[in-house]
Amino acid sequence: MKTKSTKVVHVSKVYLLAGIVSLFGVVSCDSSGGSNGPTGPDIPEGAIAISSVEELQKIGKADKFPLDGEYVIVEDIQADPTSDWNDGSGFEPIGSGRKPFTGTLDGNGHIIYDININREDASGVALISSIKNAKLRNVILKSVDVKGSDGVGGLAGFSCSSEITRCKVNGSVVGTQKGNNNSGVGGLIGYSGSPTACYGESIIDSSSTSVTVKGIEKVGGLVGWNAENSEIHSSSTSGNVIGDKSVGGIAGANMTIGFTPNPPLIKKSFTDATISGKKNVGGLAGFQRSKALISKSYSESKVSGENNVGGVVGKITFDARVKNSFSDGKIGGVNNVGGLVGQASDSRIGDSYSASEVSGEGSVGGIIGLISGSNETNEPSISDVYWDIEVMSRQGESRVPIGLTTDQMTGESAKNMLLDFQDTWKTVKDDYPALQWEE
Repeated sequence: MKTKSTKVVHVSKVYLLAGIVSLFGVVSCDSSGGSNGPTGPDIPEGAIAISSVEELQKIGKADKFPLDGEYVIVEDIQADPTSDWNDGSGFEPIGSGRKPFTGTLDGNGHIIYDININREDASGVALISSIKNAKLRNVILKSVDVKGSDGVGGLAGFSCSSEITRCKVNGSVVGTQKGNNNSGVGGLIGYSGSPTACYGESIIDSSSTSVTVKGIEKVGGLVGWNAENSEIHSSSTSGNVIGDKSVGGIAGANMTIGFTPNPPLIKKSFTDATISGKKNVGGLAGFQRSKALISKSYSESKVSGENNVGGVVGKITFDARVKNSFSDGKIGGVNNVGGLVGQASDSRIGDSYSASEVSGEGSVGGIIGLISGSNETNEPSISDVYWDIEVMSRQGESRVPIGLTTDQMTGESAKNMLLDFQDTWKTVKDDYPALQWEE
């Protein structure tokens, strides 16, 4: 029997995803073969150079620093003095909900250190309060300390019809969520997407966080609430994610309020974090519904909670989907605890597996803790889903396909599983299958 100590693939690639060499290392060239932006003092014609935290704070406040401007950071910025600004409230977030940032900010690979924001009663709290039709790229924030109410993030509080590419956040993000909005708390973005105000897609691509995120509801390592018209690609998280309800490594909630032609998506992303909460807690998403999709993604996280705790998703419902994904972490809870999903109803789960250690008291399973549904029409559809019976010896729901031994799921023998080894998966010597996009 193989053991966890034989795992040789997944740990080594945590900081190699999509050109991310390390959280604060060199940012690689983009797919076009060019550089990620100007270097040194050279900036595009018409762009505005930012070389200090004082200049950063002028955006949206001075005529020469408009909210629709094109900005390039031209050197590392030390923002530690912001802890004493505004009577201790710190840096004032750029823009607002009514006046969002609509321009371009290129971090140019430079680091902004020690941004401090202490506004526990305010919403839209982050380096940038709200973005719309904006482009943020190569922005690196290290040792942030952000406190707000809701819509709280390291980089942006709210994102609408915007592109966020190769951005990184390290530090602490806390949402008190004192109001009734509960629009999300995330390491990168508090809330991404909108049912009414966003008519174009919001894209988060090749971005990462190494953060401690704390909140109450819709708390995520990357995004608090990933809503309609919002997609997350090739991104990763590590650190600690802590909340009460809907807590996840990538997104606390991956969901829409109603059905929409543009449901949210998480694709080619992974987590290696410690995630804890009370209800609906998952390695990738805490709560997922309304055709939202997780695809070609995985979690190696330690996930713990009370009810509805899963290696990939805590609770999934209303035709939401998980496919081509896996969990290889440690999952613990009280009720409804599963290697992939804690509780599932009216959803689709396929072409996936779990090698996670799973423990709990009531409704505990290698794949799904509890299958719910009053009839066959709203029970989940489960196909080509597997778990390691030597890691997790029991499956609470007999309707889930039977498990396999470690030997049957590793190396070339993994082809016993009816996974797509042509276009999606690849076998790994002495290890579980990996997704083909993994390094």
